[in-house]
Amino acid sequence: MTEAELRTQLVALHLELPKAGLVTWTSGNISARASAGMLIKPSGVTFPDLTPDQLVQCDLDGNPLETHLKPSSDTATHAYIYRHLPEVGGIVHTHSPYATAWAATEAASISPIRKTAAENTVTSNVIVTAIGAPSVAIARIRAQSARHQRPKMA
Repeated sequence: MTEAELRTQLVALHLELPKAGLVTWTSGNISARASAGMLIKPSGVTFPDLTPDQLVQCDLDGNPLETHLKPSSDTATHAYIYRHLPEVGGIVHTHSPYATAWAATEAASISPIRKTAAENTVTSNVIVTAIGAPSVAIARIRAQSARHQRPKMA
């Protein structure tokens, strides 16, 4: 896939987030691993206004390689995940009302989600990371991935 195609696909995916009720206003974003590092949504750009040329290319330390727009405030976290998990090709960061409320409760410690409806529609583990430093999120992702493998469907 060319960078232009990746940019177009990322914008299309971003437009699905508000339609699905997963974000409001400018919160949340999607990034993708790219040849020179990663592409990420710029800070403060609303989803309907986002265009492919506005996506910010950053290296895997989170430094913008172009300076026309400021990258998301979540860039350092995305970069950390890409550096430490080379198998990750993209990250979706949402702020849906229900997930945000759930994540703020003690119930969040039971992730990944193991409900029949979720298992029938989600093709891999849903991992909710702890609020905190990216290293905490990486440790939790690795621990949960090792403990919880998605059951094979018969």
